[in-house]
Amino acid sequence: MNTPIGKVPPLGLRLPPDLKAWVAEQAKKERRSVNSWLTILIEQKKAEAQHEKQA
Repeated sequence: MNTPIGKVPPLGLRLPPDLKAWVAEQAKKERRSVNSWLTILIEQKKAEAQHEKQA
């Protein structure tokens, strides 16, 4: 992704309160923001999907 992060429009993501709290807890454990934690998680799943597609 080559777009500066400040130029990316925000994504309004609604999560149930318990899931939102869990995500925040996981991000805090890894000393990351919720946004960066979710970004990494999604990038990993994308890479897995691409790998499976090639197999």
